[in-house]
Amino acid sequence: MVNKIKKELPIELSLATGIVLTGIWFYLTDREIDVIIQILIFTAILWYSLETRLVKKSMVEQNELEKRPIIDLYLRDEPSGNGTKEIFKIRNIGRGVAYNVEIEEIKSGDFSYQFYIQQANSILAPLNDEKPLSMVTTTKANGMIMHDVEDFKREAAKKPNQFAAFLITYENIENKKFYSIFKFYNRIPLPKPSEPSIQFIKSDEGNINPKKVHVLCDAEKTRKSVYAVKR
Repeated sequence: MVNKIKKELPIELSLATGIVLTGIWFYLTDREIDVIIQILIFTAILWYSLETRLVKKSMVEQNELEKRPIIDLYLRDEPSGNGTKEIFKIRNIGRGVAYNVEIEEIKSGDFSYQFYIQQANSILAPLNDEKPLSMVTTTKANGMIMHDVEDFKREAAKKPNQFAAFLITYENIENKKFYSIFKFYNRIPLPKPSEPSIQFIKSDEGNINPKKVHVLCDAEKTRKSVYAVKR
């Protein structure tokens, strides 16, 4: 019974509202009716204009997104002598050229790591152009020292909850600035890390404070190894 009343109540309210409005309409003067019609027409035009603007804005944003560069970070196994060695690489997976590509300096304990594109031009062509990164390691005490990716993995992410935040900045052909953020850590913190992981955090237009980058990476939950969970 209660459900029946709830279902019929909106219908009865609608009928009552229609009757009341119809009654009021007959008591209005022609001038008042004209004013109401003009208000309704103006409201309809305003609503249509706003909807059109929103649709146009959405189309422009979608078009810009399809044309912008988007840089991704990888850790690859490359041939070296009789075996292989790991090397960091960046790839432009977007549809726009990435100019002036730079990687923010990474600091971990007594070490500072500066990654840069090995080639002379810091440019990545659209649609999966990929280039290797070189690394320079420095310390406050000894200046520049010889380090490779294995050393970086041990020092930058050797403790539980320790990670390295990669901030990659770049521009498009119109000099608009973009950035991509990645979190590098080891799923199992061992003296010799065996499960390095690169986790995508964010990619957006504009500038970002490096301190905020570290906060964003720290807030993002890391993916644990199945072996670490079993332990």
